Amino acid sequence: MDFLTCAILNGPFAFFSIMVNLFYAFCMVRPNHGMRIKQPLKLLLSSIIFCTLIYLISVCLLFLVNVSKENVYFLLASYVVLAWSLSTSLSSSVWLNFFYCTQIVPAQTDLFIWIKKNIKPVIYCIWLVERIWGLIDVGVMFFDYLNLNNHIYISWSYNITMPPGAVYIHIPSTFKSNVYDIAKHIMHCHFFLSFSVMMISSGSTIAYLCTHMHRMVGNGLPSPNFRSQVRVTVTGIVQGVLYFFCSMMTVYKAFSEPVSKELLNPYTHFTLVNFYVTGSSLTLGAGQSLFRRRVEGMWLRAAQCCKAN
Repeated sequence: MDFLTCAILNGPFAFFSIMVNLFYAFCMVRPNHGMRIKQPLKLLLSSIIFCTLIYLISVCLLFLVNVSKENVYFLLASYVVLAWSLSTSLSSSVWLNFFYCTQIVPAQTDLFIWIKKNIKPVIYCIWLVERIWGLIDVGVMFFDYLNLNNHIYISWSYNITMPPGAVYIHIPSTFKSNVYDIAKHIMHCHFFLSFSVMMISSGSTIAYLCTHMHRMVGNGLPSPNFRSQVRVTVTGIVQGVLYFFCSMMTVYKAFSEPVSKELLNPYTHFTLVNFYVTGSSLTLGAGQSLFRRRVEGMWLRAAQCCKAN
């Protein structure tokens, strides 16, 4: 995939995602009267929304700088911000699903009971650990990005031949054999932990809600929260599927040899990530009453204005 195809394909979706997340950010800053988001849900939602915005804006800047290729150092800075914001958004989505699971699924073990009772400090501690873990992920992605770009040369030894105007970064060979390899293994462990938490949380929530709704329908007892349970089930399935495919792409990029330049093409990578970001933004709005009610209020006011005119 080349730059023009990527821009035509992803431009409308990126613009739509930016507008949607700006709306979510406005709802978080200026909620409706009587509606407040409690912690730790507010922390997780804020991390997802604002980091998604930072990611999309960084991608736009990265594309613009990549076209001109005049300021390579600004290009590197944009990529670091992009990688950090994407890592934070993805990890916050994982633990948001975990938080929903603790609030919906009944506790049956002592550990789960303790987590439900202390969910706020647990989420705070996990969020802080994730930020430290995210720095390691960003460092690994940054050095991988240096190796994949033609105009940036990273050397693990003292001998290198560079074309004029290239950026040269020298790193001792012991760094590659020790620190970099350890960081790469830590990144892989972090990924598998996040993937396991996401799949287990989503699967447990969906299985419990499906069983609960089937039991209520079979007994002929209408549940007052039936519609909300259906909505949470559907959004959980969609979010789980989106995260699964995004994770499979990450696994391929992390463990496969770079034999296919097309699959490792940054434009192809961004297209897949952009698809995940757009889908996640829609499921986030469908799952949060704060956003849904603001949209419903705007729709009703618009309908009233149309009728008045």
